[in-house]
Amino acid sequence: MTDRPIRPLLPKGWNHETMVYSLLVSMDGKNDAGPLSVTGASAALLLSDVPFTEAVSAVRIGRQRDSKEFVLFPTFEERAALDMELVVAGKTGAILMVEGGAAEIPEETLLAAIERAQKQVENRNFDTRKHLLEYDDVMNKQREAIYTLRRDIFDG
Repeated sequence: MTDRPIRPLLPKGWNHETMVYSLLVSMDGKNDAGPLSVTGASAALLLSDVPFTEAVSAVRIGRQRDSKEFVLFPTFEERAALDMELVVAGKTGAILMVEGGAAEIPEETLLAAIERAQKQVENRNFDTRKHLLEYDDVMNKQREAIYTLRRDIFDG
């Protein structure tokens, strides 16, 4: 799931072995962390020296069998009562991957679910970029403090 929406965004001709490992350290047993690995891998690549410039996120969306309401990031328990379940990954302005399954549902329902998921993806991508910019600002201030300290120590 993590590789499919990210690999096409690497530049053509990029032939350096690049691996991103998603390691789940803790889990509550109620929520699936799979879609979050896409966001984490995207953030890691954006912070790296790899020429990767787009934030990518994934969202799991389902539709409750009885109420026909959409549910974002349904729990494992809620997933048992869905008649449609999708994982939608994308960048701002584009859907990069859709996977999932459904009972027989109207095409309009599927399209509505994908549109709702894409809005969530774009919100998550905005948040990712915002947090990375804040992180970069903090890191630059720390680097500046370290360089000042080194200069004071070594130059006297």
